[in-house]
Amino acid sequence: MGTWMSFAQGGGGGQEWEIHRFIGGWVRGFRVTMQFMSPNSSGFTPLERAVFRTICETHPHDREALENQLATGAVLSRENTGHGFFTDFAVDRTATPAIGGERLRQGPGEAKIDGLEHGMGFVLWLEEGYADCLEGYCYGEDTSGIDFGVVGFGIL
Repeated sequence: MGTWMSFAQGGGGGQEWEIHRFIGGWVRGFRVTMQFMSPNSSGFTPLERAVFRTICETHPHDREALENQLATGAVLSRENTGHGFFTDFAVDRTATPAIGGERLRQGPGEAKIDGLEHGMGFVLWLEEGYADCLEGYCYGEDTSGIDFGVVGFGIL
């Protein structure tokens, strides 16, 4: 599966993106207009923001670029898979240069999540050097009953 976006400045200060996702041999596209917001009002959950903060601290060579990218993030979708979650988002690719190296940045080694005995791990996925998906995964437990938007947690 691949994702690519084209960008245009919209009227009223909005950012207009045309987003295409390659899914199972088909290309699906849609157009969205987003206002990029500060990190506190981005639509990211408290858990997502804490994981992003830890990832930035864990990867000092990428920290400034990641912080700048994530500060422009706008959530596109969330999915609780029953084994964790995926949060897909778009960042302003004109705000900072792409990050080189691997296509992922490991998150905190473990986070305690209310309702899970063994906690969760996290991966920040990059597409062409830009953050675009946060994956949270658990260790053999069911997450389908957990609301990750309000769940209690602790980053270890």
